[in-house]
Amino acid sequence: MKVLLYGAERYLLENKAKAMLNDEHAYAASIEPLLFDCENYEFDWNHFMEELMTVSFFDAHKVVYCINPQAELANLNDYQMNALLEILDNLSEDVLLFVMVDAPSYDRRLKFFKHFSKNKEVIQVPSLSYRDFKTLVVSELAKNNLALGQLELDALTERLPLHVLSIKQEIKKLASYPNPLDVDAINALISKPISENVFDLSKAIILKDYETCWTIYDHLLIQKYDQTALIPAIAWQYRIMHHILHYQSEKLSRFEIQSRLKEHEYTFKKGWEYASKTNKADVEKLLNQLAQLDQAIKMGKTDKKIGFERFLLEAMK
Repeated sequence: MKVLLYGAERYLLENKAKAMLNDEHAYAASIEPLLFDCENYEFDWNHFMEELMTVSFFDAHKVVYCINPQAELANLNDYQMNALLEILDNLSEDVLLFVMVDAPSYDRRLKFFKHFSKNKEVIQVPSLSYRDFKTLVVSELAKNNLALGQLELDALTERLPLHVLSIKQEIKKLASYPNPLDVDAINALISKPISENVFDLSKAIILKDYETCWTIYDHLLIQKYDQTALIPAIAWQYRIMHHILHYQSEKLSRFEIQSRLKEHEYTFKKGWEYASKTNKADVEKLLNQLAQLDQAIKMGKTDKKIGFERFLLEAMK
């Protein structure tokens, strides 16, 4: 068995893999998987392929997780890639392989991924819905013996990210707080997720709201967010707005646009709201400015901090 799982969060991908094992290979559900994290500097393709070609000495089956191989695939030469594809073609029934990409999409042009799509072995794992998010928050509060009033609960849900592990960690942090949890305490203990801050920053740039823009940017610097991380995050949000504006010009309904974009409902809601405050030409201009800035930083032509702050100034002229 082999399958490619992709989606927005590794925790949910691993849960999907466990559920598939329980449903289809219950005898292997208790086996500890061999984990190959391709973003770890110790990852080695030869070791990975060797494990796929051998059976377990201790169990009837072997479970293998391969996490985020996208970048490492570029390091394979043609001979190695062909060898890997041949191994996949002849994978033993005793080896249960789960390739996981924790991203909303994957590069369908790569031979490795084409192998899975050709054989219809690809599953998209949905991200956490807003309804499931609220249910999870209430459940984790109960597990940690925390009782919040409605005002405090609203403040908490506004600040928590739509990310399972982060929710669990942040609520554990609240449980260790020795004093009563009021709104001020929650706001002090839990930082707004970067996606929320970046959405607000993107909006401030579009509205040319100089004061709000620099306040948010200063807050992100205090939280030690790097400019090279902010550039793709802002560009991603502007691309969502650009797609929305493009489809609106083609007279598609909100439901049709959301179905095509396949973004998380919260992300789409924010993108829809902010797209209404701008136009396609202005968004394209901002995307071009960000692309030029990103290229200049990578080529060493500008300092990342100076370049990003110059972008903010020019974008709000």
